[in-house]
Amino acid sequence: MGILLHPVAPGARRAGRVAHREDHRGWMAAALALVLWACMAGLAHAAALRASEVPPSLRPWVPWVLQDHETIACPAAYNDPDRHECVWPARLTLALGAQGGHFSFDVEVFAPDTLVVLPGQAEAWPHSVRANGRVLTMTESGGRPAVRLPPGHFVIEGAFEWREMPQGIALPPNTGLVDARRDGQPLGWPDSGGQLWLRPRPEAAAPTEPETLTVRVFRRIDDDIPLLVTTRIELIASGRPREVRVPAALLPGFVVLGVSSPLPARLQPDGALRVQLRAGTWNLDVQGRSHSPVGALAAPGGEEVWSFAARNDLRIVDLQPAGGTVSVDPRQAGVPSDWDDLPAFHMPGGASLKLAERRRGDPEPEADKLSLDRTLWLDFDGAGFTARDAIHGTISRSWRLDAVPGLAVGRVSIGGQEQFITRLPAPDAGSGVEVRQGNAQIEAESRIGFAHALPVTGWQADFDRVSIDLRLPPGWRLLHAGGADTVAGSWIARWTLWDFFFVLLIVAASWKLHSRPAALALAGALALTWHLAGAPTWPWLLLLALSALRAALEARTGERARRVAWWVRLGWRATLAAIAIALLPFAVGELRAALYPALEGTQAYERSARVVTGAIE
Repeated sequence: MGILLHPVAPGARRAGRVAHREDHRGWMAAALALVLWACMAGLAHAAALRASEVPPSLRPWVPWVLQDHETIACPAAYNDPDRHECVWPARLTLALGAQGGHFSFDVEVFAPDTLVVLPGQAEAWPHSVRANGRVLTMTESGGRPAVRLPPGHFVIEGAFEWREMPQGIALPPNTGLVDARRDGQPLGWPDSGGQLWLRPRPEAAAPTEPETLTVRVFRRIDDDIPLLVTTRIELIASGRPREVRVPAALLPGFVVLGVSSPLPARLQPDGALRVQLRAGTWNLDVQGRSHSPVGALAAPGGEEVWSFAARNDLRIVDLQPAGGTVSVDPRQAGVPSDWDDLPAFHMPGGASLKLAERRRGDPEPEADKLSLDRTLWLDFDGAGFTARDAIHGTISRSWRLDAVPGLAVGRVSIGGQEQFITRLPAPDAGSGVEVRQGNAQIEAESRIGFAHALPVTGWQADFDRVSIDLRLPPGWRLLHAGGADTVAGSWIARWTLWDFFFVLLIVAASWKLHSRPAALALAGALALTWHLAGAPTWPWLLLLALSALRAALEARTGERARRVAWWVRLGWRATLAAIAIALLPFAVGELRAALYPALEGTQAYERSARVVTGAIE
């Protein structure tokens, strides 16, 4: 694919003439100003004033300023700066017995008149509550005992009395440490709802439904190296919780790779699976691999459904069922949904499935299927390109990816892992990497010297699809890109048949009404500025139409013709003035961009991100 780049002419937008000395001075000044600004910004920081730092004349106003914003002094949550925690519970000590008990609660309060929830509930309401020895007035919050405290550190103490020990005590939320004892013996940790249980929880009522169990076994055979068998066990149970044993969860001669179960389960040495079962429908997976070549598989007992996943790239086998094995429809047999595209077999007890090998290996593997997404950044001085390549697809033949000699590879990663860049001993060999994964996810960064014609890929590999995003610095525009199926954003690609028609119409009218040099000059100006924002285009057609009409009227005699000619001249002058007014800011902007291309804006590199997108199928 050929790519032709050129700086825009001085009369067009973003012209390429650059005063290099002024450009470098401007860049150095801008960089120095940016560094100084960053340093000053790094030294500045915002911090809240402490109470002692408030001027004495303003201190009486502090309560008025903080009214309705008392929680601003509280620590903010780590993940939400707008949520403040004004109560910091530390340690809660509970000493309880058959007739009551007492508690000690260590808290830190950060805001005035803060509500602090205490341990207890309606059937275990605390009394004689004190904070640092001072008696407190109790209040209620959501059915829970609470007190209101000013900012500070407090040790809250209180007592409980009951005729019969409650089932449990509700603890304050977010309590850090809990030391709870009953008659001197430590109690367990509170549950997720903050409930501390003082007595054993009431047992659930015995199930009234009968104990039933339905077991369905599905196996998936992956003809991999080594052979893999995934056993899906479906348990449908009712009744009370119990332990069950599922035999032959792992086939004989296989080594377990993993067990996936939502229930507590353990694989026995004989391949059986022990499960702590409860009511419901459960799916358990057991995966194993063979430790020797397998020529046939036998069903261990009972009725099962087997699915076979062939790997024709490794070997081709013929399935020979025996002992009552019958081919079935996967969907009607109820196999797992992610297996229903595989051939399925109904396997009664004692049935077998023989794997007769016809061919091993693949002498003619499929061609590599790769796609390349490349992003090119042209240097500011046009000396070369920086390339970032994203290569995706499958590799089945070539296990090394080499660059063409003109591509200087700097970094390559495969699957997110950085790779060593090596070079083969051949004199014309380029840099490359070894690719050992069939599913390629490759990212590479490299440098390319400037050339008007660039290689399509830059890699010694065949690609099914290639797309290129060319990003140009200020002062550069893409003239044309050849060899691509589709090109967007180049100067030539932006011209449509409608544009050609109107430009030719304007030039032809200027040729007819004015001189040949004027028509050629107008043709060049329109060709360079037709697609630029702010350039006057359509007013030229109106101006030429008025010129033709004025010439025709001036050739006539008569009062009416003179009056119409006067209005036409007025319209011609107004149109000419409008063109001049539009050209003035446009010309100033173009001249400024020609002298200092960097003034186009810091986002010029990003705005041209989709200048050209080529796809080679």
